[in-house]
Amino acid sequence: MSGRKSKIIAGTFLLLLVMCFMAFLYRNSTRGQFESSLPSEYSSDVTMREIKEDVDDFIAHENLFVRYDSAGYCDFLSEMSTTTEYTDELDETTLRYYKAYASYYLGNFGAEVPLDITIDGKETA
Repeated sequence: MSGRKSKIIAGTFLLLLVMCFMAFLYRNSTRGQFESSLPSEYSSDVTMREIKEDVDDFIAHENLFVRYDSAGYCDFLSEMSTTTEYTDELDETTLRYYKAYASYYLGNFGAEVPLDITIDGKETA
């Protein structure tokens, strides 16, 4: 009797494992490539607000559940700046924008972060 129970448990576990793997494959195949709204050619005239909105769109697209002004947001931006984890999802120019924003945001964390400023520091409002 115990041999039969162990076979049922092993079969159930195997079935769950296969289902999880199938769900992972389905999620990755239907998600699609993220399309940034930022210029494809790097420009220092892009504002931090534009980059922030694109970062927020990327976070939503990737289902990362990271909220602006949270510790998780800081962790995400730090990770974005220091790792190559997102190089498959983002092109080199978009990563460059995101890294500029991350540097700006993390450098001003704790203070009010004005977003109507370009990458090269010019105020737009």
